[in-house]
Amino acid sequence: MTAPEEKYTDNYYAEDDILLPILAALEEENYQKVRDAIDVIEPSEKAELLNVCDKGVREKIISIIGGIDAEIIPFLDSEVVEELSDIINTKLIAEEIEKLESDDAVQFVEDLSEEKRDEVLEALTKETKEEIKEALNYHEDSARRLANTQFVTAKYDATVGDVIDLLRTSNDLPQDFYTIFILDEEGKPESFIPLSRITRNKRDVKLSELKEDNLKAIHVDTKQEDVANLFRKHGLISAPVIDEKGVMIGVITVDDITYVIDEEAEKDLLQLAGLSADADIFSPVIKKLKNRTPWLLVNLFSSLMVSIIISLFEASIHRIIALAALMPVVASLSGISGSQALTISVRAIATNQLTFLNFFRVLRKEVLTSLLNGLLIGSFVFLGSYLLYQSIDLSGVMMLAIILTFLISALAGASIPIILDSMKIDPAIASSAIVLALTDVSSFFIFLGLATALL
Repeated sequence: MTAPEEKYTDNYYAEDDILLPILAALEEENYQKVRDAIDVIEPSEKAELLNVCDKGVREKIISIIGGIDAEIIPFLDSEVVEELSDIINTKLIAEEIEKLESDDAVQFVEDLSEEKRDEVLEALTKETKEEIKEALNYHEDSARRLANTQFVTAKYDATVGDVIDLLRTSNDLPQDFYTIFILDEEGKPESFIPLSRITRNKRDVKLSELKEDNLKAIHVDTKQEDVANLFRKHGLISAPVIDEKGVMIGVITVDDITYVIDEEAEKDLLQLAGLSADADIFSPVIKKLKNRTPWLLVNLFSSLMVSIIISLFEASIHRIIALAALMPVVASLSGISGSQALTISVRAIATNQLTFLNFFRVLRKEVLTSLLNGLLIGSFVFLGSYLLYQSIDLSGVMMLAIILTFLISALAGASIPIILDSMKIDPAIASSAIVLALTDVSSFFIFLGLATALL
């Protein structure tokens, strides 16, 4: 019999001690054991099991456990959601969506195919359907998509006891909440009370004595990345979301922000490598092809430019054969230097640490750092070149080329992201290809140009 890990775990990254017993039971076709094992693991682990399994195994698991629970839905990958929606009864899906918090319900419905989305929306209650459709009208990266429309409010003249009684008797509370909001007569948030203050004070204490007025309200159209920066900057646990009239329509909590931070970090990493933000290891081959090919073509263009530059200095290369061996050294080092400056700049822009207000101060530091690095690395290159070719002139050209290309790399890596950002272009998307092309072309041109002029 084939070992279960060989049949089912080619793509596994989950903890073996949790998932391997389930896979072993699947291999043995002991479905009761599969059900028992899945029943005792956490919702996130159930979702992870479905995320990493092949389609056939996933369908078998769903048939064994009889569907999906609402608690695992927020942890499912979008591709898995779309696939599972085709094999699970629409009515059952709608029933589980009704149990979700509003922001999770919106995300789940968004991941469905257009045809399935319409079917599921029609199966929902009128209130839930209208709420989801209203949220879907906003941009997918807006604060509205993160907002949970269930939140707890109280009046100024209420007491701690009133709030405690409300929390004990209400059937319409969010699953997790950390703050009590105080609204004015128009529904606009004015202040808030941390839940911990409710639990620490006596029943007859007025809420007006406990309230905090430094409220950070978030507009529905605010970008999720900016929301995450606001939470990070002010150490927020939760914040109200307001519409165009300033009326509170929902709340964003810190657990929502952890997902945003992870997604933004992953997006920046992928885009710096020339991949789209939705690239995934389990994506279909055609999708991977469409994702990767455009940037490979951009790099092909820069490589052709380098070839043209090399051909311009063909006579020098024939005259000094060592140039052919040393060219990749200059290009490689300048590329790494540019990537370092680029990564720092893109991340600083994403966290609002780099703007036009402090750009020139940051640029001066990057240039100085690259100059010192150029002198240091250039000295090692000088020594290595001299040991290989016994030529002070050639070694000096190498050192000078390293210093100059490091300076150009620093200028490109630090300035191109901020320029793209000012043009409303995501610097993580285009910066990498532009900086790579500039460093490649400039490094070959400077090195061969100096060699032709000085040797």
